[in-house]
Amino acid sequence: MQRKALDTEAQALSDEYFRIAQTTSFNGQKLFDGSVQGLTLQAGYGTGGTVSASIGGMMGTGSFNGAQNSGVGSMP
Repeated sequence: MQRKALDTEAQALSDEYFRIAQTTSFNGQKLFDGSVQGLTLQAGYGTGGTVSASIGGMMGTGSFNGAQNSGVGSMP
């Protein structure tokens, strides 16, 4: 009984997370849906006072893949 209630709550939280990620916008731009590829913010005076950020990317599905191992070689 408790597992079912926990699963129901987890599913509701997941749905809410994805709803927020897909609908959050600022100045007409969706922020977390993966569509913003570059963002420049004015953080100081003049043209040198900007901060550039990339917050775009793909939206996850909420599922996980199996563990993967990778080795490190001797050359960078």
